[in-house]
Amino acid sequence: MGLRIRRTTIAGVALLALIAAVVSFRHMHELCLRHGEDRLAAVLIPLAVDGTIVVASMSILLADRYGSRGLLAWSLLVVGSLASLGANGRRRRAQPDRPHHRRLAFAGLDRELRAPPR
Repeated sequence: MGLRIRRTTIAGVALLALIAAVVSFRHMHELCLRHGEDRLAAVLIPLAVDGTIVVASMSILLADRYGSRGLLAWSLLVVGSLASLGANGRRRRAQPDRPHHRRLAFAGLDRELRAPPR
């Protein structure tokens, strides 16, 4: 039973990480294109930012395993997270027609609520 819970947890975390990575990549990619980056840079910049977060997270786990504090890894995690949050927030401000609250599972619901009655 413990192995089943562990595998389910790993699968759930992996799925959520994949969703977050795709959304983050799309936001940063669009922002890069809007601000004049070429197509290659618009692909590489989001990969570098999100890659920094992944590498820092794995480094923190490794440092913990060996009893280290991992200050550099924590610093990179903070910097990468702030860059990602900043890009996502900047993209949202660039779209004034969209609501400022986060839409997760009900992505299209706000359009239905704002639509005039039929």
